[in-house]
Amino acid sequence: MHYQNYIFDLDGTLLDTLADLACSTNFALRLHDMPEHPIDHIRMFVGNGVRRLIERAVPQNTPKELTELVLDDFRKHYMEHSMDRTKPYEGIMDMLLPMMYFQGDHFYPFAVDWAEHDNGRTVAPGLGIYFLHPREKDWEWGIIQRELCYLRQMGLGGQAYFRSQFLTDNTKGIYDYLQKTFYPYPALLPPMTW
Repeated sequence: MHYQNYIFDLDGTLLDTLADLACSTNFALRLHDMPEHPIDHIRMFVGNGVRRLIERAVPQNTPKELTELVLDDFRKHYMEHSMDRTKPYEGIMDMLLPMMYFQGDHFYPFAVDWAEHDNGRTVAPGLGIYFLHPREKDWEWGIIQRELCYLRQMGLGGQAYFRSQFLTDNTKGIYDYLQKTFYPYPALLPPMTW
């Protein structure tokens, strides 16, 4: 069987997001003079999306329109604070390889965010080098080169390359550049200290 896509459920499966969900829920409830909930209650409300979370958190018989306002306030707060306390579950991940197949303003802020929220794990962003190929998006070589240099400057733990065929095919000279210029010496994986 051949698969085109794989979906990973990070929220609550690989990442412990409960503290940020609880904070944003209570923030939205507080804005509307509704009672807040301890984190253990929020844990019981989580599942089936944020709409269901808020529907379970607001007092019984809250009008639908008011529930929608609480949901909107939750979403606004969570967009700004979704990584304040979120971290990988202990013992789940040794290394983070986020897929960062973007460029410009859709790449650099996320690189900063991953560097700031690594929780002691090695972060090796996955670069979409297949976009270099003319059949894909035909990115100019400088886009990937700038991303490589930026990630190195930030001190992240290397890179992963998707799809490897485009690396081994030396698309737009990427293999030669990495071997001769960017990685002229072999490297070891960083120690997994946890």
